[in-house]
Amino acid sequence: MNNQNETITSPCNKPLHVVLFKSKEGIEQRGVQCYEGVMTFKELVDHFKAEKGSEEIGEVDKKQRDVDTKRVNGLKQYWTTSQGTVFPNITLFANSLSLKTQ
Repeated sequence: MNNQNETITSPCNKPLHVVLFKSKEGIEQRGVQCYEGVMTFKELVDHFKAEKGSEEIGEVDKKQRDVDTKRVNGLKQYWTTSQGTVFPNITLFANSLSLKTQ
């Protein structure tokens, strides 16, 4: 895939319009395809669900810390009061990717 606009179906089964750039990561030497892209925070929360809690998923299979009310409220407070909110990079892993050109 070249750098281009693509529409993917997100995990919530809705179309998500993203621009993906073919990256050059070391892991690609092992056959893993890597792309970089940008999405808004709204797109992130509209299309991807938070991982289930540790009461439903064992520690070995967890990919992030549990999301509890205290953490969520802290993030909301930061996002609503910060004059220069900056989000860190996020890494999304997919075991398959279906692309549909418009």
